[in-house]
Amino acid sequence: MTLKNQIRIGVVAVGLVLTAVTYVTLEAPCKFDAAKVYPDLAKLQEPFRKVAIDYYVAEAGAIGVAITDAGGVEKAFLLPAPAQKGGAYGQILAGVHYVKEPGGVPVPDPEHTRRRLTDIVVRYGDRGPDADMALLALRGHPVDKLRVWVRRKME
Repeated sequence: MTLKNQIRIGVVAVGLVLTAVTYVTLEAPCKFDAAKVYPDLAKLQEPFRKVAIDYYVAEAGAIGVAITDAGGVEKAFLLPAPAQKGGAYGQILAGVHYVKEPGGVPVPDPEHTRRRLTDIVVRYGDRGPDADMALLALRGHPVDKLRVWVRRKME
């Protein structure tokens, strides 16, 4: 084997290791305080059967999350689009999944509930265009940006 081939193999190996380390590091679960999570969400039992994510482009980036837990209990949450572009999702409505659905209950002190929802989307959400956009909007890690970019290039 020539020195040139050895260098190529080494560069590819280092690249794969760095990619794996980066992926594992960036996909770490979100940190949240379970005591501060909205009770309806905190009561859901893992493992979740289904986590449906909708990213509403027409509603400026609102995110709907519907969760079915291990016991078959279903709960829905809506994160309306932030008031400022690039801002954090400062409000969560419990009991609704869609923007125009009536009856949503505002979650008081939503920060840890938002973090828990993000954690659920990371660990259980289907990896589709809506989940990718939702994760990009919620946490904005480089791996989320990469997923969205790759998906757009493949379309």
